[in-house]
Amino acid sequence: ARALHYRPLEAEALHIQGLLTVSAGDPAKGEQLLNEALWSAQAGGHEEVLAKVAVALVEAAGVEQREHAEARKWSRFAEASLERLGGQPLLNAERLLHVGMLALDEGNPSEALEFLDRALAELEKLLGPEHLEVAYVLLQKGNALLMLQRHEESLAVLRRASAVREKLLGPDHPAVASALRSMGFALM
Repeated sequence: ARALHYRPLEAEALHIQGLLTVSAGDPAKGEQLLNEALWSAQAGGHEEVLAKVAVALVEAAGVEQREHAEARKWSRFAEASLERLGGQPLLNAERLLHVGMLALDEGNPSEALEFLDRALAELEKLLGPEHLEVAYVLLQKGNALLMLQRHEESLAVLRRASAVREKLLGPDHPAVASALRSMGFALM
């Protein structure tokens, strides 16, 4: 992509490389690649990748590296980029999820619950109630409720997350086990 000197393609490639690097367990390097993607997207006028990268930076900085102030700046940037694009509800739901997880990590489950509920509503509308992304948000919401000592509500949400994961992945999948683990905490 760099050899072609076409910035929009370079931005897309760096975005994917950054996401993969974060997923592979190197969030610092992933964040660096995502920053390069951001500048390439800006230089090439690739507004959609600009928004995607900003959302990814919320996760890389905040969720993965616990740089909360930095992640909140990226969330505001992502929100503005999404507004410029006229919405992108699925990408905004991802941003809301990351901000909710950030608030959980900061020890603010009430704030987390607000963002997670907004993400959940958007994802259910777009993907339906039985989707893995919906189940993931449900798991995070269950954990926020647990932190708020709302055990019965937490248990109901976590049961739903577990049921969706089990239906889609089978009973022996590790993702089902993580939902069951959280249910165990709620029951304790």
